[in-house]
Amino acid sequence: MIKPHGGTLVDRVLKGTALSAALADTRKVLPRIITDHDTLLDLENIAVGVYSPLTGFMTEDEFKSVVIKKRLADGLDWTSPKLLPITGHDATKRAKGARA
Repeated sequence: MIKPHGGTLVDRVLKGTALSAALADTRKVLPRIITDHDTLLDLENIAVGVYSPLTGFMTEDEFKSVVIKKRLADGLDWTSPKLLPITGHDATKRAKGARA
């Protein structure tokens, strides 16, 4: 097997009882965001490790580092910013840099 970029394959997909427990706990709590097909593909690619070592969409600082330096904050080469595009209305409901 080829070693993943950054050394560790990210797996953010919940399975089995962990998935059942997460759905039971969060179904009414998690915010919903309507997004486009490309963003859904990015989300899936993050979840299954295609974008390893990314574990989520980038923060503003991570985005700037990738755009300016072509590197993640830890110095690993990375040239493609991965952002969660949301509306201004959705953004006002969340804290700056929040992951959820």
